[in-house]
Amino acid sequence: MALQKMQLILARKQAITPSVTEYVFRRDDGQTLTFTPGQFVNLTIPTDNKPARRSYSIATVPSDDLDNTAITEIAIAVSPVEGGIATRHFDAMQEGDLIDAMGPAGRLVFREDDKPKRFILIATGTGVSPYRAMLPQIRKRLAEDDRLEVHALLGVQRPSELLYGDDFVKFMSENERFHFHACYSREMPNTLQAYAHSGRVQVCLPELDLTSDNDLVYLCGNPQMIDESFAYLQKIGFTPQQVRREKYFSGK
Repeated sequence: MALQKMQLILARKQAITPSVTEYVFRRDDGQTLTFTPGQFVNLTIPTDNKPARRSYSIATVPSDDLDNTAITEIAIAVSPVEGGIATRHFDAMQEGDLIDAMGPAGRLVFREDDKPKRFILIATGTGVSPYRAMLPQIRKRLAEDDRLEVHALLGVQRPSELLYGDDFVKFMSENERFHFHACYSREMPNTLQAYAHSGRVQVCLPELDLTSDNDLVYLCGNPQMIDESFAYLQKIGFTPQQVRREKYFSGK
């Protein structure tokens, strides 16, 4: 899929956790964006010097379960970086403002020839965004393969930061072979749910009895989580081809 250059217009923005804001854009030319769930867009942040580019996973849940799907709204989840130029720019944006974009890109996607017994989708913070976009595809794959299971793990510090948690909990209630795990590193919820775990997300991995024969693992989010999880997976027999990674760097 060729990269597209476009201008996006901000349709709306809203805080969706105490530290994350969702920005919803549309193309200013009125066209749809065709993407594969799991991909990201590059946004150009104007500066006094050379423009800066930042990558954001598309969080939009498509209306269909196709591998390549067209969307009219492009949602991204943005967490602040202290002193970051992108943070300042996004904070100042108002509805109707334009921003240059390019995409979609990225290989953190489902492939047609993927036939594991389990997909393991691991994220921290806004790294869960691509998995949200994959939900229609997950539903389709579960319907087509009655042996398949999917586990999604999201690591956050506290319950208020469980980004898109309601979407995953609802999806789990509707799809019996989809399992959601919320991993809290600092504060557990007052009312414990069956999907709540104490500790960083990588601490929860041994509970899944992962095996390289059965599982295909996706990692998205904090570089430290990805590096530690990948080291653990290699230790138990996974090859690099069985682990797909996308790191979120907090650039200024």
